[in-house]
Amino acid sequence: MNQIGWVQLRTIAATIVALLHAAPAAHSAELVYTLQSPLIGGANAALLQIESNRVSAIKQKADKEAADAQARRNAEQQAINTSPAARFANALQSQMFMSISQQLNQRISALQPGQGGSFEAGDVQISYTRGLASVHVVIATPTGNTAIELPTGP
Repeated sequence: MNQIGWVQLRTIAATIVALLHAAPAAHSAELVYTLQSPLIGGANAALLQIESNRVSAIKQKADKEAADAQARRNAEQQAINTSPAARFANALQSQMFMSISQQLNQRISALQPGQGGSFEAGDVQISYTRGLASVHVVIATPTGNTAIELPTGP
């Protein structure tokens, strides 16, 4: 029994020595972890699909709310535009523009080539110059200028 005991003890000792030599390599081995969450780069497609559906539903709800709000604003503006007061204001504005156009036409018709003039209507200034074959008109408003070249005819 002593020989068997010594053989076993020798085997145990050799195993311990081998483990002690291998232990530093085991401690220095790199640990590898596979991510499971698709939100941080994992490979779980089900979680990715759930998150994608959630984000899509939130975006659809926001888009629908924005479209509904725009539709309400459009309906309110349409009601304002078709009111009797709005129609009267539009008709009055059209008549005023017609009157200004007639005055401008009369003044330009009386000019000789090379002559010009201007007049103001509220915060709009209209200046014009008659050429040989056309009339150059500049309409100046607080938001900018518009230039128009009108033919005078034969």
